[in-house]
Amino acid sequence: FGPEELSAAPKLVSPAATARLVARTYPDQLRRSGTGGTVRLSFVIGTNGKAEPGTIEVVDASVPALANAAKSVAENIEFVPGKKGGQSVRSRVELPITYQP
Repeated sequence: FGPEELSAAPKLVSPAATARLVARTYPDQLRRSGTGGTVRLSFVIGTNGKAEPGTIEVVDASVPALANAAKSVAENIEFVPGKKGGQSVRSRVELPITYQP
């Protein structure tokens, strides 16, 4: 389901934990050189609140070298799944991951 079809959109369980994960995955060489950027990902969140394997796609990356780091963030963050009619459902989301030096 897309967000417009849900009664409750998926949301991050812990934005703070996600921010820590982004910081941990920031490639050292890019951080040291002051290179930051945003990677926009699209993926399916399962009813368990995790990104489904094989569904993570890079929609856009201002710095392509950050794409793999951003994918690892998506693989490891947890969401409250989307709901439709009170039931948890699979849903596709787009999520920007921003790395700031």
